[in-house]
Amino acid sequence: MKHPLSFILTLPLLLLCLISCEEPQKSNNITPNPNATATFEECRRLSFQFSTSIRLDSVLVENIQNALRLARTVDIELQDISGENWFCGSRYGLEVLFTTPLDSSRLADSCRTGDQFVDSLLIEYQFYAGYGGYTDAYPEPVYQYVFSTDLYLNLARLGDLIMDDPEVIYAGYTTILCGDPIPYGTRVSLSILGDLYTFNFRDFRTDRRIDWIVEVDGDAPTLVSKTVGG
Repeated sequence: MKHPLSFILTLPLLLLCLISCEEPQKSNNITPNPNATATFEECRRLSFQFSTSIRLDSVLVENIQNALRLARTVDIELQDISGENWFCGSRYGLEVLFTTPLDSSRLADSCRTGDQFVDSLLIEYQFYAGYGGYTDAYPEPVYQYVFSTDLYLNLARLGDLIMDDPEVIYAGYTTILCGDPIPYGTRVSLSILGDLYTFNFRDFRTDRRIDWIVEVDGDAPTLVSKTVGG
């Protein structure tokens, strides 16, 4: 018969084993990349979640770009991790759902809706084309139109302003379907607290998902964790 003390000493080891089997494994496969890069273009959409401006805040984008470049230096694998492949909406197309149909001739000739408030915003942000009409995607009649511009705008914020109009049901990014669900890909998310930029990188292009958490404080990047899950 085993001594009761042996069971007491064994129990913590069993619990530790169970926990370690369930948690993702920490990866030691890390190669720094002092020549890491990040582009202004890939940081534009990331900046919108931290800005109330409809136009791009170039200073904010550049700060995020510098932080992303530094974050990627901690592991060479991060150079290929991007969040752009998961964005299905048009970057230059504003979708607006109206309760009533628009004058199609005016829409075609001058990209105008006849709604003074909406048209003032379309003029200010240089929308030059519009198309659309009735859609049966809703229980009640809804008239869907898409307006195009060459400016890279915070369309979510612009949509919030347009939705103050009682004739508008929805306004914002176009609801373009991605097609078949993408089973594998990469993602990048970001939080900012003062001078601290925290990036969460995710790579699930294989059957083993890899997650990184990287903090950038000023000019100092720190790899907080790299875990490999099943």
